[in-house]
Amino acid sequence: MVIVSVIQYTEKVTELPETILIPMVMLSLFVISAAVMAYLFVAEPILLYIDGQKKQAVNLFLFTVGMFALITFLISLTLFFLF
Repeated sequence: MVIVSVIQYTEKVTELPETILIPMVMLSLFVISAAVMAYLFVAEPILLYIDGQKKQAVNLFLFTVGMFALITFLISLTLFFLF
């Protein structure tokens, strides 16, 4: 959200020329975000799975994905009713 706010503020304050840099920065932010989320979601379950704790690994992964989905849904719902 911070990044989006900065981008929106920058667009309103200054007139940026359209260059290849903007899509490159957006793609870089997406890749970094995907890497961080993959680490947060998958690293610990993989370690548990390798250690032979398969049931706990699957449960942790599903719990993490479920909580992320719930938080995303609640934030989306809040934003939908706010605006």
